[in-house]
Amino acid sequence: MQIKSGMQTVKSSDLAILKVPPCTSPQDAAELCDEFSGFFTAKLKKIADTVISRLSTASAYHRQPVLRHEPCPLEELSEVTDDKVVRLIDSLPAKSCPVDFMPTTMPKSNVYIMAPLISRLTNMSIRNGAFPSALKQGRVTPLLKKPGLLQSDMANYRPIMNLSTISKILEMLALHRLRPHVMSTGNFSLHTEVDIRPKQH
Repeated sequence: MQIKSGMQTVKSSDLAILKVPPCTSPQDAAELCDEFSGFFTAKLKKIADTVISRLSTASAYHRQPVLRHEPCPLEELSEVTDDKVVRLIDSLPAKSCPVDFMPTTMPKSNVYIMAPLISRLTNMSIRNGAFPSALKQGRVTPLLKKPGLLQSDMANYRPIMNLSTISKILEMLALHRLRPHVMSTGNFSLHTEVDIRPKQH
């Protein structure tokens, strides 16, 4: 049983595992899933509204750009190659997400069959500026922020969302295309845009 809200999904099976308020029937579980889904959706909307409001009233942030002899326009992203997909799939851990429509071991064991399909899907997504709707679905798991908090208060939970392995692959491939340009522009802030930095090993 699952309740969907936009791109998010809360499953009643999660609630039994995670020590959330107990449910006595499938109907109670469905109602609780619906409440969690509505609560998290409203919370995200409130955050988005707050950000928009603050940006509309905040003074402009000016950072002196690095002087360059040539501009750094981004007119298009480079094509994703089959070889790049092969290397990425080979580097993935052999674990699957509950929303995966096939186990991660399948593309890993059939990497030369899957790579051309994934590279074509990624390139089509980049060219059209659209991410496949089916891959936007995720599994949302409500977790207590810390032990000892009141389990009946939804404000004490944080939503942990798991995406499918294929959608993660598409995201990483797009990031690999975008990162070199962002890092070369001179307008990149190491203090605020941490998600796009190469990981340090």
